[in-house]
Amino acid sequence: MIKHRATTSKKTRHLPPMRRVVLLVLGGLVLIAVVYAGAKYRQWKATPEYWADNGRMLAAIPDDEKRQRSDALIGRLGEEWSAFGTPDPQELIDAPDPASRVLGDERTIVIPYEDLNIMLEVEAPAMLASQGAPLPDAVKGMMVTSDGRGQLIVAFEYDGPEVQQVFSLTMRLHATPEGIITSSLVSARGGRLTLPRDRALRTLADIVGGDRAIGDIKLMKLFTGEPFGPMDVPIDPGDNGVRNGRITGIDVRADALHITRTAVPRRPRRAE
Repeated sequence: MIKHRATTSKKTRHLPPMRRVVLLVLGGLVLIAVVYAGAKYRQWKATPEYWADNGRMLAAIPDDEKRQRSDALIGRLGEEWSAFGTPDPQELIDAPDPASRVLGDERTIVIPYEDLNIMLEVEAPAMLASQGAPLPDAVKGMMVTSDGRGQLIVAFEYDGPEVQQVFSLTMRLHATPEGIITSSLVSARGGRLTLPRDRALRTLADIVGGDRAIGDIKLMKLFTGEPFGPMDVPIDPGDNGVRNGRITGIDVRADALHITRTAVPRRPRRAE
């Protein structure tokens, strides 16, 4: 009995240190969790530098000047889209191969992000509304920039009843020589916090389409990689023009978008 009591006493003496070790480990895990959660919260609340820089740039430019620069960019894009002018109809008639004279021309159009972001502030709401995809009231701003690795970042501020946040969408864009365009969401962030891609897609669908399924929202093609196009815009003015311009290349550079436009035949209008 004496030996048994000694053994029991020995075990009892070892329990308190074990409890301290367990409590120390648990305390360390809790501390790590708190620090991790705090870091994630700070990332969630942090504003991306490019969003802050764009806001300062826009705030420093008077509204009249922003309107002028937006109009100038739209005018330049129109001029560059049809830069080699309207062909002389008689030259086309006399040419043995008219198509060789008017088709296949390629032109690279450079769109600096600063000018594009000014235009987005001035024109984006009306432009999207005219295409049947109006911005929700909770979306307060939009901008684009590059991630420095050939991918486009589209950022916007969402001011909803439960969430007030700047969201950033990193997009991979590609256009084939035939004009087929794919655009897919690579990653998303709220503030500086990375968000799961599927959750981001669902959130986008909720913002843009409400209760509709993702497949029923045309704008979601920009995020899901579903091919679309070709996107043809007239080069020659009027109904008798013979050329359209087609987007056949998209190159995301560090400071500007480079869009390749190729001249293609315009389909004749169907008789009504």
